[in-house]
Amino acid sequence: MKMYFFALLAVTLVTQPAVAKTYPEAVWKARFSQRPFPDYPRWARARHLTGSGLFRMQVDEQGRVSTISILKSTGHKELDSLATKALSSWRGRPGPRWDLDIPITFTMDMSYHPKKPEDTRTYR
Repeated sequence: MKMYFFALLAVTLVTQPAVAKTYPEAVWKARFSQRPFPDYPRWARARHLTGSGLFRMQVDEQGRVSTISILKSTGHKELDSLATKALSSWRGRPGPRWDLDIPITFTMDMSYHPKKPEDTRTYR
């Protein structure tokens, strides 16, 4: 009976995502020297692929993104792949390991306004 309880507990701990520490935007922007935006290619816009996702980046001591996890999908594998590709090329300053959750939105709604307009890249 005890083995069953411990096995169930281990599965519960593994399946629940760990919470990344929340950093103010100014802090994570200062820690990354390169933050390229994801591409939003013409073929994706032509197919009207849109969605918002949440991605967790694990950054190593050298400031490189070592792992990216999809916490919430954009709803399209193609957009998730574009976001993951862009986030994996972010480069930061050396320091302790850390995790960061980044939301990414692909939209065709020209009236959409994020919290910070400078964080938006418009494609035509």
